[in-house]
Amino acid sequence: MLGGAGVVGVGGLGLAVQALGGPVSVADRVTRPPDASLPGGSPSCVAPDALGSTGQLRGIPLVYDESGDRTSFRFEPGFRARLEAWLPRHASASGLGVPAQVWTLGSWVAGDPGGTGVAADGTVDTAGGCRSWHNAGRAFDLTRLVDGAGTVVVSARYDLWSRFTGAELETARQRYWRTVAGLHRDFDSVLTYLYNDLHHTHVHIDDGRMAGTGGSLFRAGSRVQVQAVQAMCSFVWGRPVETTGAWDSPTREATAGVLAQIGVGEALTDGVTAWHGFLDATLARRP
Repeated sequence: MLGGAGVVGVGGLGLAVQALGGPVSVADRVTRPPDASLPGGSPSCVAPDALGSTGQLRGIPLVYDESGDRTSFRFEPGFRARLEAWLPRHASASGLGVPAQVWTLGSWVAGDPGGTGVAADGTVDTAGGCRSWHNAGRAFDLTRLVDGAGTVVVSARYDLWSRFTGAELETARQRYWRTVAGLHRDFDSVLTYLYNDLHHTHVHIDDGRMAGTGGSLFRAGSRVQVQAVQAMCSFVWGRPVETTGAWDSPTREATAGVLAQIGVGEALTDGVTAWHGFLDATLARRP
């Protein structure tokens, strides 16, 4: 039982869930700068009774990271289907197996259609004004994937694993960016700890830009995507580049080297085959 005091981590990262602590409060989470603007449409407030509620994805229990308890969350059906399609592909391609539990900071958040979305102190309140895809049930905050022994196999808790050293830090960081690669393939909006300090506790996923079921597209002008690519080159492929978010010459050279290594295209901007090939190979790359 992950919520119990007797949880012991074995294998994987060797991290007992109860030893990892808890994230910031929900009130603190939702009164911060908004997620990246999404040109593919605007989020809207959706009432809770318009969304389905579930405590699992593909039979895998969902656990709320604030309490360690199994919890039900509300999802827009199409977005839930994307999450459920991502899980087995991640398990197979990463070689890390199917998790026994998925830990999260949540999905749907109540919004206020009449709100301004701006708090008194000038910060953006994502619960007001329907400013977030969370308000539409089309966003999910992933914190960790846990195996049947209670071991954290993948941690999106940068606030915690960034304190590690040596091989433990290297393993946690590689698994983080390999997992992010798979998420970037299946979801067009993925926000990591590089986006802002709010995302030090989780990886945000939404499908606000998505059209159809073909996966994401690469945009050289996207700071979020380029920063993630730079981190993947540095921490998964051993081709260090600065995480500037700019599609600069060092980044183009590093990604071209990876593509040549895997035999897919010449540049990440060649199209979806090169982009998905890069992400698939990153997810599948073993240390």
